[in-house]
Amino acid sequence: MTATYWGALDRFTAVVAAHPDREAVIFPDGKTASGLPDYRHVTYRELDAWSDALAVRLQSEGVGRGTRTIVLVLPSPELYAIMLGLLKIGAVPVVIDPGMGLRKMLNCLRAANAEAFIGIPQAHAARVLFRKYFREVRIPVTVGRRWFWRGPTLREWGLTSDSWGTVALGPAAADSAAQRIGAAVTRAAHRIGAQDSPAGFGSSRTGGTTASGTRQATATNPDAALVDFLTGGRTDVTAGAAASPAISPHHSGVLRGRVPAPADEVLLIAYTTGSTGPAKAVELTHGNLTAMVDQVDAARNRVAPGTSLITLPLVGILDMLLGSRCVLPPLIPSQVGSTDPLHVVDAVNRFGVRTIFASPAVLIPLLRHLELHRTEVPTLHSIYSGGAPVPDWCIAGLRTVLAADAEVHAGYGSTEALPMSTIESRELLGGLVERAHSGEGTCIGRPAEGVRARLVAITDAALPNWADAEALAGELAATRGIGELVVAGPNVSTRYYWPHEANRAGKIVDGDTVWHRTGDLAWIDDEGRIWFCGRKSQRLHTIDGPMFSVQVEQVFNVLDGVARTALVGVGPKGAQEPVLCVEAEAGADTAALMAALRHRAGEFAVAAKVSRFLFHPKFPVDIRHNAKIGREQLAVWAAEQIGAEK
Repeated sequence: MTATYWGALDRFTAVVAAHPDREAVIFPDGKTASGLPDYRHVTYRELDAWSDALAVRLQSEGVGRGTRTIVLVLPSPELYAIMLGLLKIGAVPVVIDPGMGLRKMLNCLRAANAEAFIGIPQAHAARVLFRKYFREVRIPVTVGRRWFWRGPTLREWGLTSDSWGTVALGPAAADSAAQRIGAAVTRAAHRIGAQDSPAGFGSSRTGGTTASGTRQATATNPDAALVDFLTGGRTDVTAGAAASPAISPHHSGVLRGRVPAPADEVLLIAYTTGSTGPAKAVELTHGNLTAMVDQVDAARNRVAPGTSLITLPLVGILDMLLGSRCVLPPLIPSQVGSTDPLHVVDAVNRFGVRTIFASPAVLIPLLRHLELHRTEVPTLHSIYSGGAPVPDWCIAGLRTVLAADAEVHAGYGSTEALPMSTIESRELLGGLVERAHSGEGTCIGRPAEGVRARLVAITDAALPNWADAEALAGELAATRGIGELVVAGPNVSTRYYWPHEANRAGKIVDGDTVWHRTGDLAWIDDEGRIWFCGRKSQRLHTIDGPMFSVQVEQVFNVLDGVARTALVGVGPKGAQEPVLCVEAEAGADTAALMAALRHRAGEFAVAAKVSRFLFHPKFPVDIRHNAKIGREQLAVWAAEQIGAEK
């Protein structure tokens, strides 16, 4: 089988060769007698073989190099096996957050023009019921039970976690990993020549035998292909046998023939959430992903991650390529803030988790749980936050409950560029937090390895070329040196697949370099540290000039009784009234808090124009991290509140 080669896969195959029996994915499966999640696992050897088998199957269905394939699967070992299988054959996975809303998601997926669709039953139901959005899809594959549509399922192929996973850290399984793989081969051998799909929904697939007696792998006989690559062409696998397939630990069977892919070839299309603007389809290339892995490795000082707790699927892929044991805690992707901190602590201590990447929506409840129950997490050495600025009190609190040598990193990145920058807690808490509370913004650290950062004047106009940006450089003085942050580097996407006009609005061409406009406002200090001041789209246009959300909010977030704040503008542009929405801590004295807010506003010039404060019960947040504040919705709410007062 011929597959597109991608540089990052070398890391995966190296891990498989060096640590074939290491757990690759540890995932929840039922509950223990005490009510805590029970877990199973899939090893690197199994995941490699599983993804190989999926690659063979998918290729036999017509999925090949460049085939855009929608993937709507919950975080699970199936998700990672599918992603690896697609990448091994050079297909282009298309991933999206379903939590953005059905109508928005359908419009985004229609724009992808995907030919293949791999998803859970609910996703396929939407595909069938709203078929006009998926006119190009010709290859449907179901993860779970097929309802009223055509196409194969992973279970029919014998390629689910039930076939490949074992009890994690429990009693030894009766058969070895090799025997389980052998059983899968046996099941595949039984199906050779049989119809896989119900009558009317699929074609009969039969296979022949070569003169030498080996099964012939053809497009109409994927089971033969599966048997051949797993068994190396052996024909002694018979019904009921538990034969061990001849799988080399040094390379994937699928990758015996490889077609090199250029670094700028598209590897993945990932949609932004649309929480801070219209959702966009981001093209990530082979070079981008390879650079991401290198940068994450560099950020960890080239120290192997050991065991990682995964709350974001892409981070799981990066950690897997670094050889981590990836633990998937029970969580709902669009509601990560509802994750039970007890389950997080249990997973950390049960599996010896060393590294966590999570949003403030996960880290804040985790901190409160550790403080309340005085639970120790001795193996947890590194925490990386992302998705939204993590409160400094949370960072300081985490330092008190972790080991003395543990690290807490506040990270900054986006779908288009991950990571962009990071800062460790010791530097942040060593005076930079006080500067944030005085209205300088939030320090998000220095650019990641290989990333360059610059500022351009604040404008909503397109800047097609760097000369256009330079022509406006003088305007930075009018905003006190605060401009839009633009970045370039090997991990930074240089193109949107959709909408096409987003490329003109969001990219700046500078010779051979393409700068990505982040849409974030910031300034850069003399030590090269970036200070985040808020989203460009959420800046206020007051009669006295612009005001920047995060820069002002940080002045008030330090007050006791304040959970978080959001600065919004009410009224027409150029004459907007700054209004501070306040989410108070439970049980806070709102009358006393109102007095403290007014007093605080008078202490700092950056907040002096804020004179109206509104208490809100619970801020709207983004769907991916449950942490980015929906200031646009709050602005509408604030206008309604003010209108009702008049």
